[in-house]
Amino acid sequence: MDKGLETAVEEVIVAAMEAVMDKVLHQDPFDMEKRRRIAPLHTALVPEDIFKGSHFERRFVTPFGGVWEKLAAVIGEKTFGYGANQHMVVGRVRQGCLDRIQRTLDDLEHKGPDGERTQPNWRKDLQHVQGGAGQWQDVSVNCDVYISESAASTGLAFELKAPLPNSDQTKVSKEKLLKLHCMRSRRVKQAYFALPYNPYGSRERYSWSFPGRWFNMREDPCVLIGEEIWDKLGGKNSYEMIVDVANRIGRRYRRRIYEEYLGVPVPQGRE
Repeated sequence: MDKGLETAVEEVIVAAMEAVMDKVLHQDPFDMEKRRRIAPLHTALVPEDIFKGSHFERRFVTPFGGVWEKLAAVIGEKTFGYGANQHMVVGRVRQGCLDRIQRTLDDLEHKGPDGERTQPNWRKDLQHVQGGAGQWQDVSVNCDVYISESAASTGLAFELKAPLPNSDQTKVSKEKLLKLHCMRSRRVKQAYFALPYNPYGSRERYSWSFPGRWFNMREDPCVLIGEEIWDKLGGKNSYEMIVDVANRIGRRYRRRIYEEYLGVPVPQGRE
């Protein structure tokens, strides 16, 4: 694996962790007295360390959601030449395609006269919407991650969401992907709905229901889950590289969290 790529990944993770540590140590430190005023019964029954851990978790998990997007852009840039977050793709789409996209989304969201809801099928849905006619309309799509040889060249677009996305997020992502694939002169080679890791272990076992209304999460070729997206961005074993870097950095931050935030020595065996 390219050491320059590993260094770039490490820089993204370190920057995120430093921001979290600054938040919990200086900008928004845990205040037990305030907690006692807000929830006197809770604090009378539960040890302080539990609330302190919860305080840290909330200030860690939310900002870290954007780290995956930054990692994808950095890895894509190192591999392809250009990688960016929130990259705007501007193109033209026929009005008939836009109308068919809306009807497709409506059919997936609402039950038909027979009481059944249309099941998602990317190839079928895409073929249908691309058959629309009519006047060309200016359309812009803001991509979570865009990878190409340069900012102006045709590349790959990714809607990168949390591993357990909600239905509304996924609906918007499907609309974006369909628009990108309907653009005149194909502004992107391929667009994907991607999840950075798979809490279910394998694609065959992925069973979070909300995105399943919009994509066939097990079979649609536009869906990438876990290692699949990182292999696409950085080549084989890229996901393992990210985890290895995080584990290496983690030793340093676990010690800091114990000593600086919790104010206790590092427990034996948890270095």
